[in-house]
Amino acid sequence: MVKMNNLLAHAFGVEDAKKYGVEIAIIIYHFTFWLNKNVADNSNVYDGRVWTYNSASKFAEIFPYFSERKIYRLLQKMEDEGILLSANYNKAGYDRTKWYSLNYPEYCVSDTTEPICQKRKMDLPKLSNAFTESVEPIPDINQISKPYNYKQFVELWNELHGTKLRVTESKEKQIRARLKKFNEDEIKQSMRNRYKDKWLNGDGIQYLKDWSAFWRNDEKVERYLNVEGDGDEQDAWTEKGFSPVGIL
Repeated sequence: MVKMNNLLAHAFGVEDAKKYGVEIAIIIYHFTFWLNKNVADNSNVYDGRVWTYNSASKFAEIFPYFSERKIYRLLQKMEDEGILLSANYNKAGYDRTKWYSLNYPEYCVSDTTEPICQKRKMDLPKLSNAFTESVEPIPDINQISKPYNYKQFVELWNELHGTKLRVTESKEKQIRARLKKFNEDEIKQSMRNRYKDKWLNGDGIQYLKDWSAFWRNDEKVERYLNVEGDGDEQDAWTEKGFSPVGIL
């Protein structure tokens, strides 16, 4: 991120843009900056590789011209194409904050953190106000006094459905169970996709505001996460062999 005449400017590598497109090239440049910094600082090194981390919501703050959904798609595409690696090195088991590393040899390091392979050439500006790793992994709740913010999910549910649900012990238990497999951004995106589902807004309208219909197991979160919210999800799932009852 470069500051030019009080304006923030993002950069990208020309060769990356030619190969992957400008959107992915911008994200590669961001990751390259932070991974190079972590190599230099000998930080975030796990399993012989240097990593960085952030959530989709924080990426959306860094790249305000991309929506959270757009960023999720771009990151997933980069993983599918083998450009980006992801892992989980968080201390708490329920913390699904993703860690990322570019699949380049210079980010494989030895025990002395010296790059094993020849460094990929990329000119990076020396910036005091450059990209920021702006989110910390969820801390271990057994080691801190501040409680986990379960309310964020209930508030989003109420915002989407016009309900007035409150945080209860049973809801916290359901949320904790889902966080063992999904991160916060994935669950929120799944909630938004579900809200747009055509079947739930039609024949299945009686289930739309049913909290437990969504939260009772991982299958519901995963299914709505992996579909387009504005498409005909009901037809898509039926084609895969799922019944309308199974969706709930």
